[in-house]
Amino acid sequence: MKFSEKWLPACEKKLAAFTRRGQQGVAQRGNWWEQFKKACWRLADLIRNARLRSRVFLPFALAIMVIVFTFGQLAANLITSKMAELTREKAASALEDTLHEFEKYEAETELAAEIAATDPELAQAMQNPHFASLWNLLTPAQERFHFRRLLLFDAERKPLLARGTLPEPLPALTFLIVQGLNGTSGSTLITTPSSVEVFAAVPVMGDGKVAGVLVASRDTRSEFLQAKERTGVEVALSHQGENIMSTTPSDLIPRDVFYVTLSRQIPGSDITLTVMVPTDDIEKIQSALAGGLRRIIVMGLLIVLVIGLMLANSISRPLLKIAEATRLYSEGQFNYRVEVSGGQEIRQLSDAINLMASSVEGRLEDAQRQANIDGLTQLYNHLYFYDRLAAEIQRADRFNSSFGIIFCDLDDFKLYNDQNGHTYGDSALQALARIIKASTRDVDIAARYGGEEFAIILPEATSADSLVVAKRLVKSVA
Repeated sequence: MKFSEKWLPACEKKLAAFTRRGQQGVAQRGNWWEQFKKACWRLADLIRNARLRSRVFLPFALAIMVIVFTFGQLAANLITSKMAELTREKAASALEDTLHEFEKYEAETELAAEIAATDPELAQAMQNPHFASLWNLLTPAQERFHFRRLLLFDAERKPLLARGTLPEPLPALTFLIVQGLNGTSGSTLITTPSSVEVFAAVPVMGDGKVAGVLVASRDTRSEFLQAKERTGVEVALSHQGENIMSTTPSDLIPRDVFYVTLSRQIPGSDITLTVMVPTDDIEKIQSALAGGLRRIIVMGLLIVLVIGLMLANSISRPLLKIAEATRLYSEGQFNYRVEVSGGQEIRQLSDAINLMASSVEGRLEDAQRQANIDGLTQLYNHLYFYDRLAAEIQRADRFNSSFGIIFCDLDDFKLYNDQNGHTYGDSALQALARIIKASTRDVDIAARYGGEEFAIILPEATSADSLVVAKRLVKSVA
């Protein structure tokens, strides 16, 4: 099923409903306009016949209402755009992380195949091939590295052994075999009838020349499911627009949930990786923020009615400051606070507006912070690390200063995961993250670079300082 077919019925239904509402609005617009003009004339008559204090109060009260409602609309629009931006950043980070893990998985498969191919007994056995001896030689490698298939070809590309069903002729696999016969190792993702596998082809050397090619494959399904656990988003693989593998079947995806999707072709293959970030959590945050804005707006309007009746002649000066605050808030400067002098009611209005700005600023900061944090280790993520690295490079160039950077990872982590399970693997990563936090300063930037790899930026640190921190980390882990 193509991705576009999932959403087509729901989109057509929403479009039809929107069209019907538009047609009804066009029919009723004339009546609404007439009613609006009559209301304006009645309001003008009311102001003209009112007392002096009321004549001063009513225009200012209306202006305050317009300003408050305008601020609410601008804040809601800014929140919507910011939430969309954060969702796109999360999707981009998840896509980069998943691509990086697939590349590592390919490299690991190729390395495992090279280890199996370097067995000197294998090259000797290929000189006088015997099925049973070749089978016994390759059995330990298949069990050790969890190969799904092991294929052995001689120098004439004739198959000598096939552990696992031999797939139908695949152009990408043929290319890898020819490349291996030329003495070059290679690996790529290939779509098979049952799944997507990583195939690696390495030359088997004997007497200083290529005696044949060993082809090994590993299933990507476990790595694929780990991508969802690691990033918290839905992941899918497709080939020429057709869905091959997905963490959530298309018939189980809720029709009322929308996704922000990003796709990219996996390097070296014709398979496309797609990440889908559901927007329901973002919509819940946005709805909560909108509810808070509405309550604060209502409270602000009530305060305006009270203070306007009592101090109509002194409301113009605070009005200018509130208007300035509205302009700044519309530009995203929620750190600005309204400071007015006057009676208690005026101060209550400014406090209410400041409270609203503080609430919006805090929610946006929390959302920004969550977008930069790795969910498993609570360290910074891959995308934030590169942003801070670029900033530190610019600062070092500008002030002729230095900074340190440390890269570290867990040895044999893949083997540890396979032997003990991913729950223990996650616990090991969390333990290392706690050690890194305890061994670094508050100003240092500790990030999960990807998988079991971590990186630390040490501002204003020399190479000697960085070495001290690195040794302290090694000693703490040991």
